[in-house]
Amino acid sequence: MSHVIDALKRLERIGADDSKTTAKLLDATKALASHVLKSLPPDFSFDLQDRGLFRDLVKKTKQDTAEDDGAFHPPFDTGDPSLFFGPTYWVEDGHLIIDFPRSGLGGNRARCDISHRPTRHAAIAFSEDVAAGVLDMFAGRTRQLTHAAEGAIPELEKARSEI
Repeated sequence: MSHVIDALKRLERIGADDSKTTAKLLDATKALASHVLKSLPPDFSFDLQDRGLFRDLVKKTKQDTAEDDGAFHPPFDTGDPSLFFGPTYWVEDGHLIIDFPRSGLGGNRARCDISHRPTRHAAIAFSEDVAAGVLDMFAGRTRQLTHAAEGAIPELEKARSEI
């Protein structure tokens, strides 16, 4: 019986440590995502699958040193191709949302508001994307949106003046 009590005490200690770690992870995620959200346009959306960005991200973070054959190689082999699509981020009603693949769950994807109510899985996915350079990709996408808007202004102003 003492081995059960000892195991229970170990589990309680580990659980308490995990709770503290998870709280720090979620707080850091909310703080960073909220800061990022302030810099993004209200109609921002970004899919890492666009223009092969997820493929490039996988290549950048891949540990394999084998010669690149130009083919897409997923970071894990689950046998489920739905997991090979990268995360999507967008702004919705003042919230930064992530939709991301969750390995080991039969191809399920998870959607989460990381700026207000992140989950552990979403926080880890976001931290991996941040480490791989997703904030630079957000900046590039925001620059593209700004450039497109700037290009549209003269035509709209011209049309408005003709009304």
